[in-house]
Amino acid sequence: MKISVWGVRFCLISFFLFGFFNVAYPGTLEPLGVQDARLLQKNDGEFRVGFSYFHDLHNQFQAKDLNRRVAEIPSLSLNFGLGERVEGQVSYSFLYLQQDGKGGMWGTGDMTFGFKVKVKRDSPSFPALAVRLGAKLPNADDTQNFGNDASNIFVDFLGTKHFPWVDIHLNLGLTIIGSPPGGGGGQDDLLNYGLGFVIPVLPQTVTFLFSVEGLDFEDSLNGRGAVRGGFQYIWKGFIVDVGASAGYVGKSEDWSFQAGLTIPIILPPHW
Repeated sequence: MKISVWGVRFCLISFFLFGFFNVAYPGTLEPLGVQDARLLQKNDGEFRVGFSYFHDLHNQFQAKDLNRRVAEIPSLSLNFGLGERVEGQVSYSFLYLQQDGKGGMWGTGDMTFGFKVKVKRDSPSFPALAVRLGAKLPNADDTQNFGNDASNIFVDFLGTKHFPWVDIHLNLGLTIIGSPPGGGGGQDDLLNYGLGFVIPVLPQTVTFLFSVEGLDFEDSLNGRGAVRGGFQYIWKGFIVDVGASAGYVGKSEDWSFQAGLTIPIILPPHW
């Protein structure tokens, strides 16, 4: 399979930026989809309750445009530090689906779990590096078009570099999308990419976030790509995030909206 020209340009520009670029702290990057290479400390956790809406988003392996509109009500995620080098992650969403030819339906979404493993701490002269391993479980009903009733597996290489005026996050990896029952054609192996920027607007209060993210290998039904942006507001220790996206690959969402509340938590000392 051949990587698209856009994907090659993305990789070259990303590594060029990383070559130019001193030390901040990990935290949620919502409403972006990119991951921070820095890990939460042991027994520190983040629990997020969110809402999102995606307009005209194709399901995986779906060729026909059914004008599929999906809302996550709610989306739930928990990130927790397991040790000096490992962070655990779990996420789940409950869905409301509308599409041509059917009325609105409620149903379970997929559950995703993963682990981030630290490779190198950030330093003034070098970015933080980590590897993220995970899987999506086939909880969503494929007969109603909530999901594809197959597991996804992913491995991502994460890099994060801090500057006084911006944090830069680079994610590159492989996502293996399992074929739905009776779908034929087997699994789909895709390049997973993300380049994110986090810019403080008001110190310790308001932050602007922006990213380019997607899945890419040419001629794939599952190719996706979107530009995302939004804000975080810190209120009494909680993080409120709002954001939106616009798809630039045919089967991505036309647009989306996300909002959420992240609550810092402390896990039991013998977790």
